[in-house]
Amino acid sequence: MLVDALREVVRLAGIQVATTDDRRVRGYLSDLMAGSPAHVRVAVIAVAEGIPGDLMKATASGLASLAVSRGSERLAHEHGIDHRLATDVVVAWQRALDPVGASTIRLEQPAAAPIRSVDLRKDLERPAPATSGAGAMSAGWGGTVSNDRAIVVDLSGAGRFLTIRNAIRAAGNGGVIRVKPGTYRQALVLHGNVSLVADGPPGTVIVEATGAPAIEIRGGTPVVRGLTVRTVGHVGADSIAGVLISGGAPVLDLCDVTSSVGDGVVVQGGEARPTIRDCTF
Repeated sequence: MLVDALREVVRLAGIQVATTDDRRVRGYLSDLMAGSPAHVRVAVIAVAEGIPGDLMKATASGLASLAVSRGSERLAHEHGIDHRLATDVVVAWQRALDPVGASTIRLEQPAAAPIRSVDLRKDLERPAPATSGAGAMSAGWGGTVSNDRAIVVDLSGAGRFLTIRNAIRAAGNGGVIRVKPGTYRQALVLHGNVSLVADGPPGTVIVEATGAPAIEIRGGTPVVRGLTVRTVGHVGADSIAGVLISGGAPVLDLCDVTSSVGDGVVVQGGEARPTIRDCTF
């Protein structure tokens, strides 16, 4: 069962690593549950989203059931994960972190492959992927961006992060984030000097949000290059932009931006000074 594998991760790695380091957790679970890749993937995404930490805080306050519900909804809504699978994984995390108190939460867990006995005490953290060339990295179809320490986001788990949001938090001033093909269902906020670059052909790197701008830029000089950006909403909903710019001097380059409930790009306020090049709306 997934809950047993998660308890083993907590035992071997410690509570801090198990609840915050998605790369290490992926390494452990890939060995422990080689026959259940879907459960491994969702459990790792949960760590990347900070859900185990939220569960620990909520359990201490007697709000475990509410935290499970919110965590499951976040995985289903932002990552397109089947709701039952999302719930099963979040409950498994809750049980692994609080094996006594969690017995009141019902878990319907699909059969998983037996846990194999392996030696997991070695350091499983992978180094950041190497870039090609001195000081330069491929920016997909948008050209090149100079940065030796680009952060790679990849839904397959091959990059440093599974979510763009966590990569933005880690990037720091002047950071470059290279996003591999996939649909990233989360609303992003940019307010610093970070470059967000598609690493794939046109239309393959998609940022999609429901009920909010897919990208909101509040300040700084961020660069967004080569992304397909979508905002979706219900008919009759308030107007929502695909990209909302309220400050800073951002650059949008080679992007395809749409919103089903508003304009593709909206510039708000007199402080914003965007540069928009070769984009479609």
